[in-house]
Parts: sequence; C-alpha cells; structure tokens
Amino acid sequence: SLIGSGFGSDFVLAKTEDIRSETHVEEDNYAAALQWMENLGVDITSSSLGYSQFDASTFSYTYEDMDGKTTIVTRAAEIVFRKGVLTVNSAGNEGQTPWFYIIAPADGFNTIGVGAVNSSNEVAGFSSRGPTFDGRIKPDVVTRGVSVYGAQAGNFRGYLRASGTSLSAPIASGLASLLLSAYPHLKNTQLRNILFETAGNTTTPNNERGYGLLSALRAVEFPNLKSTQGTFTIYKMFIEKENIFANQVSINLLAEGHIIEPQAMEFDGERTYTFKLPYFFNGDVIQFYFTYSDSSNNSFREPAQRNYEIISGQLEVSLNIPLERRFTDFIVSEVYPNPFVPFTHNFTRISLKSRGNEKLRITILDAVGQGVKLFETETIDGENYFDWNGISDRGWPCASGVYYYLIRMGDRDFGRKMILLH
Repeated sequence: SLIGSGFGSDFVLAKTEDIRSETHVEEDNYAAALQWMENLGVDITSSSLGYSQFDASTFSYTYEDMDGKTTIVTRAAEIVFRKGVLTVNSAGNEGQTPWFYIIAPADGFNTIGVGAVNSSNEVAGFSSRGPTFDGRIKPDVVTRGVSVYGAQAGNFRGYLRASGTSLSAPIASGLASLLLSAYPHLKNTQLRNILFETAGNTTTPNNERGYGLLSALRAVEFPNLKSTQGTFTIYKMFIEKENIFANQVSINLLAEGHIIEPQAMEFDGERTYTFKLPYFFNGDVIQFYFTYSDSSNNSFREPAQRNYEIISGQLEVSLNIPLERRFTDFIVSEVYPNPFVPFTHNFTRISLKSRGNEKLRITILDAVGQGVKLFETETIDGENYFDWNGISDRGWPCASGVYYYLIRMGDRDFGRKMILLH
C-alpha cells in the first residue's frame, strides 16, 4: 500500500522515463500519462522530472524554449491544468550547472515549479533558478529538498536521506492534498492561489525561492470560497487559536466602499466556520476580515492589518497577491448535481449569470472530446439555466463517464468537468 501526506489518499502511478536514453519519446509518454490520469479524475499530479538537453541523435531545448508554451511536457501539463488538475513539478537541479535555470515542465504558466531549501530554509545551491525566458518568476515555491528522510526504492524496510528538487515536489503536492482534504470543494486554481498566498516570501517573490517556503498551517487557515448554484460561501478554520467562542466569530464586509454590519458565522461544531455572501454584482470588489474572542476575553482581528479581498463572481481570495478582474459580465456556477445520475436526478443543471443579450454556446463533450450535446441561444439579463438529461443530440442515452461542459459567450471561454453515472 502507498501512504502519502494526505490521509486516505488514492494514488495513480505512471512510469514515463526510459533511463537508457534521453529522447523526446519520454515527453510523449509524459503527455499520455497526464491525459490518462486526468481521464481517471485525479486532483493533483506530482512529477519529479525535467527536460532540456537530449541525446546527440535528436535536438535539445535551449533556455529560449523555457517560455511556458514550447516544450511538449510543458504544454501537456498546462492543458491538464486547464481541465482542473493541479500540476506540481520539480524545478530542476541545474543551479550549479551551466544551464542554471528551471527546466520544463516547471516553466509552465500554471504548473507549480518547486525549488529546494535545507532545514534552515536556505536555498540549495543545486536548485534551479528563474526567471523563465519570458521573464516570469520561477521557481514558484520551495520546500525542503536537502537531506530529506524517506523510503528507499527497492527496499521495503529501508529508509535513507536524499537531496534534490525531486524530493521537494512531492512534499509540495502532499501539502496541497492536505489542503484539498480540509476543503474538498477547492478548485486547482484556488489551491495554487492559497499555496502562493501563504508561502513565506509572498510579498517579495524572487527567482531563487519564488513565493517562498510552503506552510500547511497557514494554507489551511487561509479563507476560501465555495460556489454552489450561484451562491458563494466563505470557509474559514482557526487552527492555532484555542478556546474561541464560536458564537462570537464574525465577518466584517466592505463592498465597493460600503460598510456592511458585522455578520455572525456558522460553526460546524469542529473547526470550520462558514458565511454565505449576499448577492453582489459580478466584478464588485469585496473586502473582509474576521473578529473573534477567546475564553480569556481577548479580542482578535484577522488579518491583524489590511483586509482579505475577493472579486464577486471569482473564487480566489487575496491578501498579498493582487487579483485580476475577469468574467466581469458573467459567472458560471458549478453544474449541479455532480456526479449526475439520470435515474435519480432526472437532469443536471448548468447555471450562469449574465448582463444579457450575448450569444451563448454550451457544448457537452465526452472524455475523448466528441460533442454529445449542444445548446445555442442568447442570454437574458440575470440567471440563465440549462438542463441536461444525459441524452445526446441523436437521442441516445450517454454512457457513464467523465464529460466536459464548454461555454463560449461572446469571445470568452469557460469549461469544467462533470461525471455521469448510471
């Protein structure tokens, strides 16, 4: 059995390397493995590999190719990320070689490239540095990668110490799995955002350690959002603070300059507090902070200074990293129910809010990319609903499996995954 950082995790393994040579077929193997894993529904992929130079019989990459869009492995990892998978990869061990920089696929725009530090949080000399050729900061984050104690390959009872960013990447992905187990509703974009927001160098990222040393505690305590049928709920845990009066935990909101009265948060009886946000127009900037008291009558504000920030209609929360406004004139909710069982639910619903009068196309694709259902219409102002009963445009019941709903409104695209079960 396999045991990882996230309790009760399931694992899918793929071997893509051929250690007898260094050729581009290994990149093809990697791309195929990611596609296979994504079709199985994995949440996180962790890879400790990298490509730059190949055997003399084929061409090698140059630093100019480390631009997030050129190499086969980088493009594969980015495609899988866009389909909802968090992709984590070692930054590379080139820091003391003539190459020096990160190597693919760690150069991806969304793939988390992980560098290595020692037990004193000092960047390892071998850890590959940034920037990417197009000037982006890399690595993204760091974890321990020097003298890491772990299981010994080929020895079921053996342990040893090893070094390299190949050790750092699985620590980062394990931390991400802990965060996902605490908040199963998180999307890969949210996981990535929270890891960056709570790393140790988040206000001054650089090309040695990126946003800094990851922290599981800070990540789990960072607030996050869940979207359910157009309703956004803030989730928050307090781990370090003991003896908090649950009925005195409040959220204080400031929306587009207007102060909203403090609101009590709901408590689940364990550690999680939630608050359903009132309706705001898409694109509105909302700031918030928490106040609470403990059994010693001490009062607290979190964050102690400044405010958290969200943009209505988006799922990321900001404290240190500025948010970008996007989809400001429409927002797509999660398809519900998901998984969808036609015999039980009759239909699953895709819902979105729009300012109206926009051409809309919704395409439902099966796992191999074949279109099975098409909706074409023009949106109305406000809520728009589209129900699918699991029947294709040809009138056939669709088989159980993974499907994708792709939405095109105007010149913008949006897509997510859903599961059909019989």
